[in-house]
Amino acid sequence: MQRLGARAQGVVVRNKINWGRNTTVRPIIRFITMDGRTIESESTYGIAFAIPRFPEGATVTVIYNQENPFEFDIIEASRRYI
Repeated sequence: MQRLGARAQGVVVRNKINWGRNTTVRPIIRFITMDGRTIESESTYGIAFAIPRFPEGATVTVIYNQENPFEFDIIEASRRYI
């Protein structure tokens, strides 16, 4: 995806806690694709702590699959939140 994906600025709208043997916190990201679609989806990136890695309101850069923008990765985040 790094070579063929498109980049967009996104924002963390909230975090989803997945309780279980290994509790993970995953950010829900909202971004606008190059063709103007608004995508809001849970990142597959998760951290096994109860503390969010990306707090609500954090600005992130995502790289996404243009054919299926729900497939995306966070590649950069605002330093003030990390």
